Amino acid sequence: MSCISCLNRLQFPFSGSHGGALPLRPRHTFIMVSSLLQFLHYHHQQQDIDTDTNIDNHHQWANIPNVIIVDAANKEATTMNSKSNSVTDTRFSGRGGGDCASWNATIAAQYEYRKGEGTLKLFWEMQIAAAKPDRFTLGYISKACACAVSLEEGEQVHAYLIKLGFVPDVSLGNALVTMYCKHARVEYARQVFDEMPERDVVSWNSMLAGYGQCGQFEQALRFYLRMRMHTTTVGILADKFTFISVLKSCGMLKFMGLGVQLHAQVIKNEFQSDVSVGNAIVTMYSKCGNIRCAQAVFVNMSYRDAVSWNVMIARYAENGLNENALKLFCKMQETGAIPDQFTFASVIKACCGCGIAQTIEQQGKQVHAYVVKTGFESDVFVGSALVDMYGKCGKTEDAQNVLDNMPEPNLVSYNAMVAGYVQNGSGEDALLLFSKMHQAGTEPDDFTFASVLNACSTSETLEQGKQVHALTIKTGFQLDISVGDALFTMYANCKRVEDGLKVFNRMPKRDVISWNAMIARYTQNGHIKDALKLFCKMQESGMKPDEFTLVSVLWACHMEQGEQVHAAIIKSGFESDGFAGTALVDIYTESERIEDALKVFYKFPTPSLMLWNIIISGYAQIGYVEECLKIFCQMLWEYVKPDQVTLASVVRLCGKVGALEQGKQVHGLVVKHGFELDDCVLSGLLEIYVKCGLIHAAREIFENMPHHDLVSCTAMITGFAQHGYCEEAWRLFCMVQEAGIEPDEYTFTSILSTCGSLASLEQGKQIHAHVVKHMFGSDVFVGSALVDMYAKCGSIDDAQKVFYEMPDQNVVSWNTIIVGCARHGCVKMAQDFFHQMQRAGIKPDHVTFVGILSACSHAGLVDEGFDYFDYMTNYCRIAPRLEHYTCIIDLLGRAGRLDEAEYLITKAPFEPNALVWRTLLGACRTHGNIDLGRLAAENLLKLEPQDAMTYVLLSNIYAAAGRWDDVSNLREIMKYRGVKKEPGCSWIEVRNKVHVFVVGDRSHPQTEAIYQKLDELISQMREAGYVPNTKFVLQDTE
Repeated sequence: MSCISCLNRLQFPFSGSHGGALPLRPRHTFIMVSSLLQFLHYHHQQQDIDTDTNIDNHHQWANIPNVIIVDAANKEATTMNSKSNSVTDTRFSGRGGGDCASWNATIAAQYEYRKGEGTLKLFWEMQIAAAKPDRFTLGYISKACACAVSLEEGEQVHAYLIKLGFVPDVSLGNALVTMYCKHARVEYARQVFDEMPERDVVSWNSMLAGYGQCGQFEQALRFYLRMRMHTTTVGILADKFTFISVLKSCGMLKFMGLGVQLHAQVIKNEFQSDVSVGNAIVTMYSKCGNIRCAQAVFVNMSYRDAVSWNVMIARYAENGLNENALKLFCKMQETGAIPDQFTFASVIKACCGCGIAQTIEQQGKQVHAYVVKTGFESDVFVGSALVDMYGKCGKTEDAQNVLDNMPEPNLVSYNAMVAGYVQNGSGEDALLLFSKMHQAGTEPDDFTFASVLNACSTSETLEQGKQVHALTIKTGFQLDISVGDALFTMYANCKRVEDGLKVFNRMPKRDVISWNAMIARYTQNGHIKDALKLFCKMQESGMKPDEFTLVSVLWACHMEQGEQVHAAIIKSGFESDGFAGTALVDIYTESERIEDALKVFYKFPTPSLMLWNIIISGYAQIGYVEECLKIFCQMLWEYVKPDQVTLASVVRLCGKVGALEQGKQVHGLVVKHGFELDDCVLSGLLEIYVKCGLIHAAREIFENMPHHDLVSCTAMITGFAQHGYCEEAWRLFCMVQEAGIEPDEYTFTSILSTCGSLASLEQGKQIHAHVVKHMFGSDVFVGSALVDMYAKCGSIDDAQKVFYEMPDQNVVSWNTIIVGCARHGCVKMAQDFFHQMQRAGIKPDHVTFVGILSACSHAGLVDEGFDYFDYMTNYCRIAPRLEHYTCIIDLLGRAGRLDEAEYLITKAPFEPNALVWRTLLGACRTHGNIDLGRLAAENLLKLEPQDAMTYVLLSNIYAAAGRWDDVSNLREIMKYRGVKKEPGCSWIEVRNKVHVFVVGDRSHPQTEAIYQKLDELISQMREAGYVPNTKFVLQDTE
């Protein structure tokens, strides 16, 4: 007879609580039918059970009256009508304490309709009632064990079964394995698994999943290999759940080789169309770092659910491919897939990884708007991600608004907000939020304490930090490693290294990060010996240092000890590590030990761009142009694309040494790689052209710069000043002030030199006022520039006043005042300053003696000049330079000792330059030495054939001797060579206005008045008996 026909013939005499007929409800019918089906199923199972079973089976289920099943259903219906919350409230009315079948029906109903809740409790009540369980009972109890909230309840049932001598079958064994794995007791699960007489694929899958849940991924893979060997003998085939678990373990361990084999098996077993398996494969490839394969699998998936999209977006974000993640999110929306809270969390994380705060904010706000639109703004998971995003892009107000609008912020939300405040330097806000969080009853964790302690890393917040320290002790978190690290970091940052050391010594456990942090703090605070002692103590404790440890110790060492640390780095295998190796190269280059730096550099199979930059900048710092350009070319040959740091180092080196041709080539690379708008690179190019005198090219670069900062403006002003474009320099300085750019000491030094070159005293005084206003008066270089300016403008008194007001004078300051005095013929004053300089303990240099020899030359003090020359060479041990010989030649020439001057030129250890021959030529003109003058002029014209002054001087020598034919010949030579004498020019400043006068120029608006006054002065001079000496007046050959 079929089950359906049996059901049709049954009568259901329900009895209500008052004895009346209870109306039949649909739920009652379902309960009744379910109980009957369970009974019939169990009846068929009983026919196959071995008679040797350990459970006494005295029940004759075939003869069980229908009233028992009906009674169980009746009791469930009664319970529902009375709105009871537990099936255990039912009282058996069939027989005494209830028999096994009645209990089975009640247990089944409890499990099915309460999702296992209270089932184990009901089982124990069954034991109290002395009803013996059968396999039907144990079937439901096993299911209840699998979903048990309390491990203790499940263990009690397991112990009871062992006491009965029951050997678990497949179903019960699987349930026990699942129960133990769920509660992270995988070793007990494995013991149950090994004792099971029979196992199916669920048994293996349960263990695989358990190992994965407990993080024992290697054990999971070993277990899978055992399953495969078992499969060949028993015939159990892996299903999709097997592959999902094993693929997860491969991904976590980055075993891509095995993962590829599993992918092949998935295809072979035709599981590749299953969306869960596809998601697992995508995750495995992405965890192994092969995003391309993950993307290929994702694209070829026949069906994608929300999890598929979430997995791929999350993997993109985890691997830093943030733009890909955002594009995939847009594509997800185009396909109609609905994002969930996990999607938004990954997308928001991708926004955070965009790098630039402005980009993060722009894209993040768009995602935020979509979150609000889809109704996920109240989700705590998404809200926490938004708080973190706004915190990372510096929008703490927006982050706080998100937090305030969350209905129930959790600890993660508060931690994100506290970390955001700390990252953006709002320590007080972080502490205030921590206080509110504590008052709201949200218990902090180790991450909270670590963030808050980072907010207390200043002397102003130290007291609050101590209070937080006390709270960590109260809550027991002071024993946590991360909290301990934050505590001694706080004390170290507040210069309380001893307190930090106390925290460090009290930590029960220290990891390598703890040791690294303490060593780094000692190094940063200058406690080098303590850092080295702590490093030795770390090694004695058995803690193995990592690359960060060795780098911290390396920075703390002197070079000799640094080599010992280098040896330790080699021993530890970190020499070719990106971090430690880079630090070694950096330290060697800073110590100008380029060869040692290159030895480490070439041990890297593929040096990073940072390493190339360090080597190139190292060469640039010591001025090795050829080597720097050679390593730069090698970098290009290896297809390493330079960045702005690389190009800036190279162009600055070219500018430093005036390598114009190489600089032009690098300029071409700058344009090729798209850095023609980078301020740092353009400043370097500007320096090249300024250094090489190409002011027009420098000006073009300057004008095309997108931003004019102080560095570029100062470089341009310096270029104008050095090459005689004084008016342009002054105009640019005025533009700098109008633009609101605050000048620095270098700007003032350059603009003061233009005032001196123009002899513009009033403008120089204005700049002096700005110097005082910007508080640069105490700067020794600015002070020296002021002294030079006043001296060049003829105001020696002001120059002396500024000099004596300088708080410190260096050799440049003394040289400036000595040269200034010499320039104006104040020989005695120059000598006094020279002796004061020596009494002040300042050792004179070669510039000092140029100034004092020049003073002697102007005063005709030949003997004293030679005394200073001997003092320089014999006492000060300064090797004479060409400029010193030039001063001596001028000294001899002015004294008429031309033969000695010629002899000195021939015996000097230098090739004479144009200045030497011009000095001798001027002396020959003064003393009428035609032959020596002609010799000097010939040598001078070889060096400077277009110098008109040479022709004029020689022509005047000929004219003074009456040799007019030679004068005429010189005039023809000048015409033939195209040499033209520039007209004389002079200027004078009156009432802040510079008036320029050129020979023969009558364009000045007051020309008539000027010449009228000039005639009056000449008449007065003649009346006074003045007769001009025209012997040495230059004769213009034009």
